[in-house]
Amino acid sequence: MQAIFEAELTKLMNEKNDAMTVFNRPLFRAERDMPNSGNLRMTPGSILPYGIQPVAQQSPPISFDQQMNIMREIAQNRVSTPDFGLTQTLQNSERRTATEIQAIGGLYQQSSDLRMRIFRIALGRLYRMSWSILLQYDKTSLDYWYLDTAEQIPQEALHEQYGIQPTGSADGVNKQLLMQKAITRFQMFANDPYIDQGQLRKTILESDDATLVKRLYVDPMLTQSTQAEDQANEITFLRLGFPALVKDSDDHLVHIQTVMSYITNRADTGAPPEPAEGQFLEQHIGEHLEKLKEADPKTGRQVEQELKNLFAQMQQAVAEQAQQQNVESIEEPMANVEAVPPGVAMG
Repeated sequence: MQAIFEAELTKLMNEKNDAMTVFNRPLFRAERDMPNSGNLRMTPGSILPYGIQPVAQQSPPISFDQQMNIMREIAQNRVSTPDFGLTQTLQNSERRTATEIQAIGGLYQQSSDLRMRIFRIALGRLYRMSWSILLQYDKTSLDYWYLDTAEQIPQEALHEQYGIQPTGSADGVNKQLLMQKAITRFQMFANDPYIDQGQLRKTILESDDATLVKRLYVDPMLTQSTQAEDQANEITFLRLGFPALVKDSDDHLVHIQTVMSYITNRADTGAPPEPAEGQFLEQHIGEHLEKLKEADPKTGRQVEQELKNLFAQMQQAVAEQAQQQNVESIEEPMANVEAVPPGVAMG
């Protein structure tokens, strides 16, 4: 589509350069014959031996710059990528309005996207051909770099059963625009129950650098599960009488909740922790609580109050259970006395 205009512009540029060569080296004529005119040098301050006059050159029949701009505008309109008259050479008395430019811009954006889709179809064939050549002649050196690490493609992945289709859009080369669209999308759909919030956050990282997703993104649910699993292992150590180190990188709230869930479950099953184990668990919770209060004082105070209430309820439940057992132990002999038949003496 652009070949004819590229050839025309090349021709105009070559002729312009030829004209510049001729006009920048003017001709002269002398009043009489000049022997050995080739030895004549025109330098500043020199005196010419003969009367010399320059030969007047005519102007070019056309303006090369104007003609090149005309070809450029025709080519731009041919492929729907105009400049909206910013450098328009054809004079137009009517000024273009913002609405007109916006409407034309929307139309040309659709045209650009359509051309890119057509181009990607041909590009996909080229990629597939390149992949086939690599498989046929150089399949042993298909290494790649990812996150500053050299890796090799698995041998089972080296086959031709792939459907290769390049993706992208007309604004895919504008990194700043992609980042702006991702941020706008995130602000629009933040906390939307119909939108996957994790994938929504990944789009922002991908618009900056696709490798950041693997390096920075962490699923909070997976993190909590990992922290709870770590605390479960620490409880095993505490039951055996070994100390468990409290690290600054721990999610102290999750660790505290895991320990309290363990204590509550043991109490509900009627097998509360042994005194030594309970002492280790209480000390471990206290260390996590201190770390939590340092990192988040408000949450730390709230969790501390909840722990106090929970321990008070557990102590009250233990006391009520002990009192109930005492009552049952007293009532059991009385029931045996009432079961003795009349007239039978008790030994």
